[in-house]
Amino acid sequence: MPPEALDFNELLSTTPERRTHDVYGLVQAAAATVGAAGPIIGGVAWVMGSLSLAAVALPVGIAVLGSAAVVAGGKALRGRKTNIERNRVERKEKIKQQATAAETDFAAITHQQGHLLIDAIDTHIDHYRTRLQAALEQVTHRVDSPDMVYSREVVTRLDPVSRKADALINNLEDFEEQTRR
Repeated sequence: MPPEALDFNELLSTTPERRTHDVYGLVQAAAATVGAAGPIIGGVAWVMGSLSLAAVALPVGIAVLGSAAVVAGGKALRGRKTNIERNRVERKEKIKQQATAAETDFAAITHQQGHLLIDAIDTHIDHYRTRLQAALEQVTHRVDSPDMVYSREVVTRLDPVSRKADALINNLEDFEEQTRR
């Protein structure tokens, strides 16, 4: 596998594609560093010390075992992260179920209260209609009463007299104005 070029722009990127340094990311970075540094440290130790094979194998072995331990720890953290994610999804689902239940309850309560309000308004309108009908009957009865019929007849008979009186008053007022001049 050929080495990849180091892109500094990618390291400085703040896009959501770059993961933040959480525990899992730090463990992975440490594992990669130790995994890559192990053979290099082993080679340097062998060259520098010119010691026996056991002296060279021991640091390399320790580095390899350390890298393996870090990788195993990373896998354990990955499993823990998966459990955390699963719990988060379950919590979200429970919250969604609670929201749906609350929405259903709200709709039922609103429906019930709406019917109660409509029934109350309907009852009020019925009572108002009854009062209006009673008032109309009372007015009709008063209009048709004998004294009101007599009063209408008197008004009908006095109407021409009232007109003549109004005309006579107008003529007198005109005459009075003409005499004042």
